[in-house]
This record gives sequence, C-alpha cells and structure tokens, in this order.
Amino acid sequence: MSFGCGVGDTELLLAPQVGRVAAMDLSLGGVRQANADAARLGMGNAEFVEGAFQDSRDLPPADDVVAIFFLLHLPDAVLAELPEWHQQMLKPAGAFYSRGPSRHRLFGTVGRLLIPGLMKRYSQVGDPDSAVISKSSPADNV
Repeated sequence: MSFGCGVGDTELLLAPQVGRVAAMDLSLGGVRQANADAARLGMGNAEFVEGAFQDSRDLPPADDVVAIFFLLHLPDAVLAELPEWHQQMLKPAGAFYSRGPSRHRLFGTVGRLLIPGLMKRYSQVGDPDSAVISKSSPADNV
C-alpha cells in the first residue's frame, strides 16, 4: 500500500518487483495518470485509487506501507493517529517506510541515478530540502 502516490512514479517502479501494488492519493488527476501509465506499461498488478489516508481504515491489512513525500503534508492531529493506525493497517510482519524529499539521503542519491528528471526538482538550490544536512524530521521517523 502506498499513500500520496501522485502520478504513481514510485509505485510503477516497485510493481515489477512485488505481487501487487495498491496506492491512494487525493488527486483524481494524479490517480487517473497513474492508472493510465500502469495500463500503458501492462502492469496489471498496480491499482491507484482516489482517497484520503483516513479512507484506508476499511482496507485489509497490507504487507508493507510506503509513504514517500507524504507525512509532511499531514496535520498534527492526523499524525497523532499513526501509531494506532499502523497496528490496524499492517500485517504482523509488515513494515512502514516513509521518506521526505532530500538529495542528502540514499533515496535521493539512487533517485538521481534511476529517475533524474523526477529528482531534479529536489536538487535545485533554494528548494526546502537544500537546508537538510543529515537529520531527518520527526515525521520521517514514524
């Protein structure tokens, strides 16, 4: 399960490596684009739906949850719900992975190699991530 999938860039990279990818985003336009790209690429194991994070409570538990560039957009009240939500959303051996945009982390380094066009926007001087040195924000440690 992926939250904040946007146009599905990350999820479409993961889809060939896993059995199934389910992803959710508030943007109907992003979800439509992600589904169109999945169909064009023949990735029948990737499904993108419009919805809010809170809408996922009725879904079956997931093996893993990915929230890339997502938690920084949530209000504090919703972030406070995450520990309880983790127990409901994840299978017992499941993992929750979250990362914010930073060119200083492994994801940024690998991203610049694999998807340079996408990552370029996080490497510009003056971007919010340019102030990051090596510490992750509290939201990234959930």
